[in-house]
Amino acid sequence: MPQLGSWCTHLGHVSGGHFNPAITLSFLATKRINVKNAIGYIGFQLIGAVIAAAVNKAILPASEKVKYGVQTGPSALIGNSVTAGFTVEAILTFFLVTTVFMTVLHKKAAAGLYGFTIGGMIFLDHIVGVPLTGASMNPARTFGPALISGYWDYHWMYWAGPIVGGVIAGLIMNYIFVKKSEQEAAA
Repeated sequence: MPQLGSWCTHLGHVSGGHFNPAITLSFLATKRINVKNAIGYIGFQLIGAVIAAAVNKAILPASEKVKYGVQTGPSALIGNSVTAGFTVEAILTFFLVTTVFMTVLHKKAAAGLYGFTIGGMIFLDHIVGVPLTGASMNPARTFGPALISGYWDYHWMYWAGPIVGGVIAGLIMNYIFVKKSEQEAAA
């Protein structure tokens, strides 16, 4: 299984570096992993997120003021609109998953640059998205702090937006670009 960033190079050989349910579900939708692995990955992604939020709560007393990092919904910049927030999360995750597919899976992608490229896309997504929705792009990242803080407002938006955007990107990138590069490489 390909690794999903330089920050997970030590774990990539174990799990493929899946840390985001939206990416895992895009791999499932494109048959790059099976259902059993997807369920396992997502289960452990959620467990990891809860542990991270609990550690945050334990070591950073001031973190209670920000609900241990929970996403708090669409901002006034987008009219506090849940529809706009869903759309922003879907678009941000679309670009993240596009980057993953085109750097990790595409046969013509430059070797060794996927960590920098994926990290760069996460950085750009955050520049745009943090003022609008908090730029989760990862349902597990939102779940952990929500469970620890008890703050569940807008939670569905941080699952639905990334999953929809991620699966759409995965399907487009896989069937239009990645499969074609695999066929060309095999020929």
